[in-house]
Amino acid sequence: MSMTYNPRTATAPDPTASAGPAPMETHPCWVEVSLTALRNNFRAVQSHVHPETSICAVIKSDAYGHGMAGCASALRSAGAQWFAVSATDEGIALRRRGIQERTLVLGGFWSGQEEAIIQHELTPVVWERSQIELLENAAQKLKPRQRVPVHLKINTGMNRLGADRKDLASIYQALGSAAHILFEGIFSHFAFSEVVDLPHGEEQLQRFYEAIAQAEKLGLAPPIRHMANSAAIAGQPKSWFNMVRPGLALYGYCLPLTSAVTGRSVSAPELAVKPALSWKTRVLQLRAAA
Repeated sequence: MSMTYNPRTATAPDPTASAGPAPMETHPCWVEVSLTALRNNFRAVQSHVHPETSICAVIKSDAYGHGMAGCASALRSAGAQWFAVSATDEGIALRRRGIQERTLVLGGFWSGQEEAIIQHELTPVVWERSQIELLENAAQKLKPRQRVPVHLKINTGMNRLGADRKDLASIYQALGSAAHILFEGIFSHFAFSEVVDLPHGEEQLQRFYEAIAQAEKLGLAPPIRHMANSAAIAGQPKSWFNMVRPGLALYGYCLPLTSAVTGRSVSAPELAVKPALSWKTRVLQLRAAA
């Protein structure tokens, strides 16, 4: 049965409940999110990638405006075991809504947030030695018998966030010597994942492989590796590794794949997703054309 809710006014809905009428609004325009479409999109991504590939459902920025708590609840019912948010406060908001699945904080954290990260059992992204040192000190104080998992982001060419190649030796040394930190994951992000044959994409993949190899030479072998966003899930299977991070695809959208050589659209196995959000309005007046 289809179920919709208004992410602006509704609390997180029960994904097993039957559909009911939309809540009364004072504004004539509103949006509705189909939780059925959302769950189907998650399953479409899961069936598209390798069976052993985990799905980290990206629900950052209030699930791209779809309502983070409601979407997380629906995606959990579809099998999601990992979520990704932008910042620590989003992760804490999930915990307060009862979402206890693994939650990756893509935007990392800044000094003063390390204790909240640990207390709420979030998984932070790191890219600097100082972040590792902050977490190590906080973990030693708060949970000395546990290890805090982190994912290291590698800057392979997007040049937004991430560890640069020249800094990796120092970062790996810090990870290897931190007794209370678990180097669980390593990942990167494409700059142009929708352009399937762009040399820059291959260069990014190669740099990512090199970063992994450098870690392995030092006896560090993070078990989780991920690079593919929605467009790369659709068109670049080499980047799937053992986890993918669908964002827009979960909500029913995927950028068209193109060729850098021809500039034309490229066919690829279809990622069968459908938009989850509908924008609705009440008709206030009809007027015949003069």
